[in-house]
Amino acid sequence: PTDNLTIDSLIIEESLGFTPQENIILSIDWSQGNIVILDVDNNNRVITLTTPPNESANLIVQVNHSGIGSVEWDVDSPYSISWLYDYEPELTASDDSVDFVIFYYSHETKTYYGGALYDFQEYNPDS
Repeated sequence: PTDNLTIDSLIIEESLGFTPQENIILSIDWSQGNIVILDVDNNNRVITLTTPPNESANLIVQVNHSGIGSVEWDVDSPYSISWLYDYEPELTASDDSVDFVIFYYSHETKTYYGGALYDFQEYNPDS
């Protein structure tokens, strides 16, 4: 294809909430909604997923990088994280990039199944 794809809107049905949680530093409380915007500067972060949803759900974390800090993920017992290909993603960690970490939480198994999409950047037609 030679044309750029533009998505003007995205509708997510049966979401837990539409108000994103922003600037969370240490933990994510999924009872507050299923979309999180996390800003990462030059400091490394360990993010703990707390208070899972009451039922199985899709969860989205938008990671905005304003520095080179890394992100690691943690959960308390009895919960677990199972990563795609059994590999915890190493996010882009470069200034002005955006990554997305997508989780599916299974209420039945108490497991977060996760994967990532990497290195989204502002399109610059002059570069």
